[in-house]
Amino acid sequence: MRVFQGTSPTPAEYSVKLGGGKQFVDAEGKIVPYEQMTPEQRGGFEDYVSSQAGENDGNQINDIQTAITNAAKRHHDARVASK
Repeated sequence: MRVFQGTSPTPAEYSVKLGGGKQFVDAEGKIVPYEQMTPEQRGGFEDYVSSQAGENDGNQINDIQTAITNAAKRHHDARVASK
């Protein structure tokens, strides 16, 4: 995901240190799609995003929030369509 280029720690570095099922990257170090994350993984991801808020400009945070909102909408739309 381009939004996290140049961040320190990277999402993979941050995620690998988490316990309790909060790791939000896959075996290849890619962020798991938000709609596929468990509630614990979402918590870990949201903690990471919050930890970066002071270091990244507002546009990146807005991009992340938009991506999360869009993922939630796609998930909802898919559930409605499957009924």
